[in-house]
Amino acid sequence: MKYALVVAAMLVFVGANPVLGAEAAEPRQIAGKFAEEVRAGAFPEAARDKVLELWAEQQKATEVDPGFIDKALSILHHDFSRAVLRINADRLGEAVAILEKLGEDSKDKFLLAAIEFQMARALVKQKNWEYAQEKLEKLRDGGELASFALPKREIEMLTARTYARVGRIDEAVEIAKKLTDTEDGRRLLARIEVARDGASLDDVADTMEAVKKRLDELETGLETRDKQE
Repeated sequence: MKYALVVAAMLVFVGANPVLGAEAAEPRQIAGKFAEEVRAGAFPEAARDKVLELWAEQQKATEVDPGFIDKALSILHHDFSRAVLRINADRLGEAVAILEKLGEDSKDKFLLAAIEFQMARALVKQKNWEYAQEKLEKLRDGGELASFALPKREIEMLTARTYARVGRIDEAVEIAKKLTDTEDGRRLLARIEVARDGASLDDVADTMEAVKKRLDELETGLETRDKQE
């Protein structure tokens, strides 16, 4: 009897917390939960209304914009906006300092996930691969913030690049293989596979021909697969 009550209580808890389940939530679920928290949160009315307008637009779209939560947080948190602008301007040290301070006392998991993602962007630009790896693994499936992170594809792109630099190159290849539906993904895979064959990712001049050749092979393979389908 006690066992049945415990199981029932666990089911109620998981059902009431969809973003905390064992499986990573889908982007629309993540964005919807974020919008609910904004609606219920103590934000300035104008900022809250603007974010909810953005969410209303997202609900009409076929797919949720991976940047929706980051855009919304830039409206809700001035310091988050400042940090993103600095990353885009390659003022990386300033951006990292702002993000670290912003996340110090926050218990908002959506904000913390967005901070980790933007930190990872900055760290990859800085070529601080070990620290970037730590940030990204919190955001990937199974990570503590995975159910609060929206830009799944960009996280995987950054992870593949990072893994290739820290000696986890076979894992990097497997991640990149799942991203070959776009030109950026195919280029990433080509570069990583060339690096796996012994070339240096840093020495662009020496590896450019090898990357181009591998990219051509990937494109040909995709064309053949499309014809077969």
